Formats: sequence, structure tokens, C-alpha cells
Amino acid sequence: MTIYWGDGTSQASGIEYAAGTWTPTPNWGSGHSGATGKYVRIGGVCHAWGYINQIDDGSSDPMRINGLPYHADGSQNCGNAMTQYNGDADQNLSNWISDNTNYFNVFKSDSGSWSALTYHDQGGSNKWYWQLSYKI
Repeated sequence: MTIYWGDGTSQASGIEYAAGTWTPTPNWGSGHSGATGKYVRIGGVCHAWGYINQIDDGSSDPMRINGLPYHADGSQNCGNAMTQYNGDADQNLSNWISDNTNYFNVFKSDSGSWSALTYHDQGGSNKWYWQLSYKI
């Protein structure tokens, strides 16, 4: 495959490219009311985005979204998240993916330190959006 850049003249050959969908699924059993994810892979980087509706659970387990299309090469901060409603009004949300996994955790910064957001932190009616870019 040859990729043409914005000016229409520069090109690169042999770069792997893929695009498609993936199904974001939380790692707990209480469910959600809908989710969608899309991705574009260019070479050794995957750009993924999506959303989940109605994450709500009393669990103190870290919030984890499974199903990314590729496993990560190295642990890395990989993007951001936003929500319509978060029960604890946590701010500064960021996504973290660990080496050789195809899921990410959402972390929060409150009280001057980072910690994993938990399902217990969630309120009722919410919708989560995120974007990720990670090395594969």
C-alpha cells in the first residue's frame, strides 16, 4: 500500500494500515446500554475512539474497558476521557494502557495524585467518551 500525504506528492510504502470497529466492554457483570468503538491503525500506532452508555456499578474495581483491536507495546498514557456525569465529580481524567494488553483503565487526578477511577465512582445516567493513541 502507498500512502499519499496532504500535499499529494510525498509517499511512503509498506506502512501497515487498517480501519474498522471494535466493541468496548466493561470488565464487570452489571452491563451497559450501548457501546461503539472505531479505530485506524497506521504503522505501529493505533488510534481508537468510542463511547459507552450507562456505566453504573457499586464495585470498587478499577474502571477498565476491554476489546481494543491491538495489544499495546509498552505501558503508556494513551489519551483522555470525558463523561456527562461522574458521581464523585473527579477531574483530570486520563487513559492508561499496560504492556501487552488490549484494554485501558481510566485514571483520575484528585488530591494531587493519580488513582484508578472505580465503578463505584460512577453515577447513574452517564455516557463515557474517549480517544486513544497507543503504540502497538
